[in-house]
Amino acid sequence: MARHWSPLILLFLPLVPFASTKDKKEILPAYVLEAKTVLVVIDPNAGVSPSNPNENRTAQEDVEKALMNWGRFSPVLDATYADLVISVRRSHGKAVSSTIGGVPNDRPVIMEPIDSGIRIGAQHGTPPSVTADSPSSGPHRQTEIGPTEDTFIVYRGKVEHP
Repeated sequence: MARHWSPLILLFLPLVPFASTKDKKEILPAYVLEAKTVLVVIDPNAGVSPSNPNENRTAQEDVEKALMNWGRFSPVLDATYADLVISVRRSHGKAVSSTIGGVPNDRPVIMEPIDSGIRIGAQHGTPPSVTADSPSSGPHRQTEIGPTEDTFIVYRGKVEHP
């Protein structure tokens, strides 16, 4: 199928520089376009699924690996140094689900294989929180009401509570 499209793409590629730019609107803010560092976190309000407790951590690691393999951003472990903060959350496929809340969302050590090698990181102490919410009193059952699809939200970094 791709072979049928390539001649068409080559035909229209030279016309791209002549496309009108007067009606173009800025799609991304300047702080996104100028960003160099990124922190990927699990949505602080996301609970842990009893049937798949590592699903949010896996989503976080998958996004970090994809960003590192892309090479556009350098992942960091602390919101203080992040130009952007990306929050990820796996859905449970239903609007209402029972999860476990109040579980710490930190990783003192990171070791992830990527296309160009291995990413290794360590965290000393507790990093500053990315939210203004106070920590909960420990693990507890909770009911989540939310989207039925995974979420990926980008926030501005280098602010007190992105």
